[in-house]
Amino acid sequence: MLTNNLNPTLLNLEIDLLLNLKKIEDAYEVSKFVSSMNPDKPEVWISLSEVYLKRKNYESCLKALNNIYYLRDTHIFSIKTNKSPSEILFKEYFKYFFPQIIES
Repeated sequence: MLTNNLNPTLLNLEIDLLLNLKKIEDAYEVSKFVSSMNPDKPEVWISLSEVYLKRKNYESCLKALNNIYYLRDTHIFSIKTNKSPSEILFKEYFKYFFPQIIES
């Protein structure tokens, strides 16, 4: 992985190249990194779904694609509430991983 480059567009090109070279596990590592750093970009979820498809992990492929619909809904909600999609996504992930903190 080109660790000095955090541009999601270039990293997605790297994923495509790795998939074409049949380096699926390397593509998986890059796509997981990109999706964790840029969860509000639909193209990263498409790349991750392509990697899952190559790995024949169909359930995870569908989950990655479902994130695109979630982003669309989050974007619509952000327009209505004047909050950024990234802020909404962060709160949702925080609630998911740390529900005990939200409840207290």
